[in-house]
Amino acid sequence: MSSEHRARAEHRLDTIALHAGQEAPDPATGARAVPIYQTTSYVFKGTEHAANLFALRELGNIYTRLMNPTTDVFERRMAALEGGTGALATSSGQAAETFALLNITQVGDNIVSANNLYGGTYQLFHYTFPKLARTVRFVDSTRPGEFAKAIDNRVGCAILVELLKNAPAHIDLCLSFAVQEEIGLRGAKVAANYFKPDLAIAIDSTPAYDLPHYADEENIFYNTKLGLGPALYTYDAGTLSDPRLVRFLAATAESEKIPFQYRQPGGGGTDAGAIHRQQAGIPSVSVSVPGRHAHTSTLVMRVDDWKNTLALVSAALQNISPEVLREERP
Repeated sequence: MSSEHRARAEHRLDTIALHAGQEAPDPATGARAVPIYQTTSYVFKGTEHAANLFALRELGNIYTRLMNPTTDVFERRMAALEGGTGALATSSGQAAETFALLNITQVGDNIVSANNLYGGTYQLFHYTFPKLARTVRFVDSTRPGEFAKAIDNRVGCAILVELLKNAPAHIDLCLSFAVQEEIGLRGAKVAANYFKPDLAIAIDSTPAYDLPHYADEENIFYNTKLGLGPALYTYDAGTLSDPRLVRFLAATAESEKIPFQYRQPGGGGTDAGAIHRQQAGIPSVSVSVPGRHAHTSTLVMRVDDWKNTLALVSAALQNISPEVLREERP
């Protein structure tokens, strides 16, 4: 456990705010308060020391624009307060926003944002990000339902980002933003063999064929329906979901009073189709947010379905234990 996580577990918020990142006095002066190191550069012990620092073979300070003892305490304190594994200090809020969003997006992605932003942030999103091939869709924040019209099938990535913020301490949570699902589940195969997980939960979106048919015929071919919560897979064209995980997710949803639905068995699939065939067989299950008009620019989802999917997966991760996979398969 890192010192930041240890601080979070052993101390209350006020103690963390005062002492996290500097549990012992300053080693050079013995000062209890954090010294302010006003220097741009540092002296190396010799050429070998400098070479080791630049090659990252040895920890230490090179330039203040890269690291600084005062900044290091601040970053570790922020990580402890937020329960994160690390933090990065920047010189401005817009720099922080840019770093954060460039880190989780790629060329061609779109970002959904409320329209009532501070002026500088609006200018950054509206003018600068399109030059970096990131499109920002602004939505009237007083009408939450409008957000659904601006969300595309990257909702699974958004759920993973939220899970990272509150990762359970009792498990090693490994997340993969896998690519090339539509051309052979290639990214999922690599991720499964890299992480070698005990189990896998694939987060995706799934079509909601829940609109009425022409001539007022009853729709008996729906896949999922908007507004009924996350969709659990029992099987699809590429995966027979591990029944123990399906039962566990359903039981978690019922105990937490989270609405959910079972995706109608049939075609389609998720990254679980590749993951469950890797190694000696990885127990896998899929959970999806239902949406209409999949893989189009007019994909429509309900924000409540996204929130309930996040709530279900988060609760499941908080409650998961080895006993789940020790049960006999039916």
